Amino acid sequence: VDSELIELERLAVELAAWAGAEAAEALNLEPEINYKPRGPHRRPRADDDPGDPVSVIDTNIEEEVRKRVSERFPAHTLLGEEGEELPNPDADWVWVIDPIDGTSNFINRFPLFAVSIGLLHRGIPVVGAIWCSTTHLTGSGVYHARHGSALHLNGQILSDPPSQVKRKLGAA
Repeated sequence: VDSELIELERLAVELAAWAGAEAAEALNLEPEINYKPRGPHRRPRADDDPGDPVSVIDTNIEEEVRKRVSERFPAHTLLGEEGEELPNPDADWVWVIDPIDGTSNFINRFPLFAVSIGLLHRGIPVVGAIWCSTTHLTGSGVYHARHGSALHLNGQILSDPPSQVKRKLGAA
């Protein structure tokens, strides 16, 4: 099972790195923005509420991630923030993605956003990869881990547990 999780983690990292590079490149372009209803139930919005912004790059990234996952793992399903398609409730493997986590920053060209990709196995998180425009090392990178492994940044194990990092940064 560990070799399978390693392969799945590699795919999550690959997808997060690709999506992050796409988003970073698009940051310099004039964003094309649509709006979707707010909230998890996508209720109709009031006349004076434009809804939640979603950029075309959000949608494009999510569609490409769906395609790449289904090509490699056709039995897996995907829950994306931008799509309206719900995953098969009987699927053992569900990828969960937010193609641009921090859309408001992104569409306002503020370079503080992420790409979040996770994988659930029977409802339990087993893999995660988050491309961040800025890491604790001040450059972009992909934080990633799998069930039972250490937290990594760009393939390198982070030597300090999160509690030690918080103390070093002066957090409680």
